[in-house]
Amino acid sequence: MAFLWLLSCFALVGATFGCGVPTIQPVLTGLSRIVNGEDAIPGSWPWQVSLQDKTGFHFCGGSLISEDWVVTAAHCGVKTSDVVVAGEFDQGSDEENIQVLKIAQPSRPLRSCSRPPCPSCPRLTARSPGVPRSPM
Repeated sequence: MAFLWLLSCFALVGATFGCGVPTIQPVLTGLSRIVNGEDAIPGSWPWQVSLQDKTGFHFCGGSLISEDWVVTAAHCGVKTSDVVVAGEFDQGSDEENIQVLKIAQPSRPLRSCSRPPCPSCPRLTARSPGVPRSPM
């Protein structure tokens, strides 16, 4: 029994090795602040998304945890008219690669999904509008 438990632990560690590590290393100057911090290098945080209202106003951030799920703070108060923006670096530029996912139904992420964002996994991209089913 102990062997199976140990084998399961090694499998879990192996499956998550490297997840949550940016493929493009960020450049930090020591001002490790969240508000008024530093501009990110494009592509250095590929799982980071912007939650915006229908006017394009950014009101909260989130992280892609799977193809269909974004996790964010409970106080964000996401509405069905809000959108998730992934892949945009300069909002004033039309040249950036932008992907928008319309939120059709507010829902909670899977409780069983404890894996951190993994940018090397191809399934961690917002690809098209969808109506996620509530797992609860």
